Amino acid sequence: MQEINKNVYIETSFEGVTLGALNWPHGLILIDSPFRQEDIRSWRSSTMNLGVGSNRLLINLDCHADRLLGVKSMESTVISHDDVADLLVSRPATFKTIPSEMGCEWEQFENLGNIRWSIPELTFSDQFTIHWDGSSIHLISRPGCAVGAIWVHLAEEKILFVGDCVVAHQAPYLALSNIPVWIQNLKELLSPTYQNHTIIGGRNGILHRSDIEQQVQFLDTIYHQLSQLAPSRTSTEQITKLANELAATFPAVDQYRKHINSNRLCFGMLEYYRSHYSSETEPTA
Repeated sequence: MQEINKNVYIETSFEGVTLGALNWPHGLILIDSPFRQEDIRSWRSSTMNLGVGSNRLLINLDCHADRLLGVKSMESTVISHDDVADLLVSRPATFKTIPSEMGCEWEQFENLGNIRWSIPELTFSDQFTIHWDGSSIHLISRPGCAVGAIWVHLAEEKILFVGDCVVAHQAPYLALSNIPVWIQNLKELLSPTYQNHTIIGGRNGILHRSDIEQQVQFLDTIYHQLSQLAPSRTSTEQITKLANELAATFPAVDQYRKHINSNRLCFGMLEYYRSHYSSETEPTA
């Protein structure tokens, strides 16, 4: 666990997601959850040792399974965007972790078992502010990268948790995104509003301005290439080929990461194409 400011911690050693913990006088505010049971036990133990009050609140940054599967085991009051709650309510109560090819981190582990979703007790639509004796914590809807995606802003400390809005050195998740809105979110991060802020990504920990700029460029490339395909009767094979070419531009330190990047982009680009272009141009089998 790394203390990045007084009473503000991040954890980057668990599979899948970067976690946050705010050690406020009134209690502990957690940002996201690990999905493996051994990681959940370790994270719970680490945060309990911070010696905070008895109250615990957990914030979900978006609807992605990597950061939702372990929430129920964290035994905290949960807050999320309205759209995350609506999505969870529409799903079967139990999630069966059957391996798929979506490029999610959880797919690489076979011992997760059947998991019950945790429906958030608190939700909001646009903005939500938490006052827990410390500095105010602002939750802001920024739905470009995923359904119900939010940022967590600690204005006094100049710290911003942005979830999957910026995914550095690996392929981003596209399946539930809106790329033009996402690019606008990224340009906001580059604006003077967040100058001199410490920006925490949901997969990478502390980010640099260059990470944000590269994310903008990559999304712009994908958007324009998919838009060019839209007028034609595009095949699944064409989009898969394009996805594999784009996946190869990311540094793959091993076969595992190469597999994740390739699957993530193939699945995401196909889903994005189907969702954002008319059925007349839906990719053929």
